[in-house]
Amino acid sequence: PMRFGLDRRRLLAGALGGLVVAGGARAAERSLYVAMRDGVRIALDVVPAAGGFGVRGPTLVEATRYGRADRDPARVAQLSQAGLHQVYADARGTGVSTGWRPIEFSEAEVQDLGELIDWIVRQPWSDGKVAFTGNSYAGDTSELATASGRPGLVGAVIRHSEFDVYRHLIFPGGVRNAMMLELWGKAVGEADLAEACLGAASACKGLDQVKPVDGDADYVQARAALGDHQLNSRPDRHFGGMVFYDDVG
Repeated sequence: PMRFGLDRRRLLAGALGGLVVAGGARAAERSLYVAMRDGVRIALDVVPAAGGFGVRGPTLVEATRYGRADRDPARVAQLSQAGLHQVYADARGTGVSTGWRPIEFSEAEVQDLGELIDWIVRQPWSDGKVAFTGNSYAGDTSELATASGRPGLVGAVIRHSEFDVYRHLIFPGGVRNAMMLELWGKAVGEADLAEACLGAASACKGLDQVKPVDGDADYVQARAALGDHQLNSRPDRHFGGMVFYDDVG
C-alpha cells in the first residue's frame, strides 16, 4: 500500500483544490452525534485543520467499523497541518453509533455516507469540498461513498478495497475464507457487542471501540448504542453456511 507522505498529499491536493500548510496550535477536536434520516445517530470525531474551526477548508473523511478512535496521531497531525479538516465516523451499529447491522455494507449504511457529506458541507468550517479515504473497510466505504451522487464529494483516495464481498472476501479464488467468516467475524462481532461495557460503565474505559462523544463521560449514550448492537448479525454465526454467490444477499 502507498506509504503516507508527499504522494498522497498530492493526490488529495488534486481532489480538494490544493493544500495549504497552516501553522499555529491545533484546536481541540469535537466528538458528537449526527442524526440520520431514520433516527440512527452516527458518532463522529471532527479534527480541525491547524487554523482551527474558524478557517473554512476541505474535509477528509474516514468511516470505519473498527472504532473511530483507532488512528495514527502523527498522520492526523500531518493532515491537519496540511489544511484539512478531518471527520472520523463509527459506522452504524458499531463503536458508539446507534442502530444495528443486518449485514456488512447494508443499504442503510451506504445511505449514511451521503448524509454525512450533506452534514459536512453545511458546517461553517467547511468550504463544501469533501473527500473520503481509507484502507480495507474504510477503503470500502470510500468507494461506496462515490456512489452517493453528492456534488460536495470531489474525490476518494482508496488505498485498498474489497469490491466484491463474495469473490474477494468470502470465497477468494473459489476457496472458503475461514479466517474472514470465523476469526474476523468473531472479533468484530464481540467488539460490536462490548458486553462487559454494556454490563458496567466502569468496563468501558480503555476500550478504543467504545469512545464516548463529548458530554458522555458516564457512557450513558454509548451504552444505549451498545444495546442496539445486540441485534447485529454475526458473520461467524450467521454466514457460516454461505456457499453460493446468491447467499451474500
